[in-house]
Order: sequence, then structure tokens, then C-alpha cells
Amino acid sequence: MSEKSVQKRNYIIEKAREVFSQTVTMKDIVEACEISRGGLYLYFDSIKELFLAVLEKEKEETDDDLEPALSKVTSSADILVLFLQEQKKEILKKT
Repeated sequence: MSEKSVQKRNYIIEKAREVFSQTVTMKDIVEACEISRGGLYLYFDSIKELFLAVLEKEKEETDDDLEPALSKVTSSADILVLFLQEQKKEILKKT
């Protein structure tokens, strides 16, 4: 996939993340992205596939934030505290 295609795919995922918090139709995502229905289907075959891509992106972003900090903690309690702090940040960022 070309760099432009990767960027477009990531853009669709970001917009879908916003839409999924309210509604879950391909039409809503098409409108949010301001692309054609055919354009959306070039990247995703179904609403389920797109939703899974949104979840995967969330996981990647959380892992990227936690990874450097995890190398510094020594106990499972520290890991749990760190995880909960990151979740709190994410919740506050979305409100």
C-alpha cells in the first residue's frame, strides 16, 4: 500500500472512531469522511471490518504510550497503576 493509501486508510479509521461513538452505518462514515461510498469500500469491505480496524488502532496507540513506561516498572501492581492512569487520560481526552 502506498504512503498516500496508508494515510487515507488511517484518516478513515479516525473518522470512523468518531462516528462509532454515535452511529454505525457506512453512510454515516462516508459522510464524515466526505468520500464516496465506493471510496470507502476500497479500504473496508464491511462495517465490522472497519470497526475492528478502529479497535486495532486504539490498541496500537495504547501500546505505544505504555511501552516506554513499562520498561521502568518492576511489579504487577505498578503495571496496573500505569494502565489505569493511561485509561484515565484517554477517557478525559474524549470528553
